[in-house]
Amino acid sequence: MFALVVSIASLEPVAATRARDFDACWAWIRRGAAAILCAMPARWTHVVIKVSDLDRSVAFYRRLCGLEIVRDGRPRGHTVWLGPPSRGTGHPPFVLVLYLTDIDCRVDHLGFECDSRDEVDGIAAEGRRLGILAQPPLDAGGVLGYLTMLRDPDGHLVEFTFGQPLAGLS
Repeated sequence: MFALVVSIASLEPVAATRARDFDACWAWIRRGAAAILCAMPARWTHVVIKVSDLDRSVAFYRRLCGLEIVRDGRPRGHTVWLGPPSRGTGHPPFVLVLYLTDIDCRVDHLGFECDSRDEVDGIAAEGRRLGILAQPPLDAGGVLGYLTMLRDPDGHLVEFTFGQPLAGLS
């Protein structure tokens, strides 16, 4: 593993490695790893929610949130990863991981941005038809904008908004 670290980092090993001085080698590895980690900003990549039925939850998030399956652990596995529609090659910037297990906690809500008030209204109408509408469309004004909320198959709240931009949060 040490040789792999050295070759990946393309760094010249210190003289202590030639002398097989374990403590000095380990210190060198830790310094290199710390430098690499400091140079890489952390990125938010996923949220995991617990679900009681993968198929039912996948159907909800695909149909109402427009997400696509990016990794499918069914039928033997216990997770399905969903992301925004593909825009060519590469990985999605963010995924929602559905984890098949007992529901012992919930997030407050997941938020999805819509392109128009009409889209929010259409999602609310579908939620009402399905009996999962938690909050009818509401113009909350300010930074909250126009929104509606549905409950997914396990009771997690999912918010759909228009006019709630992320721009200007800093």
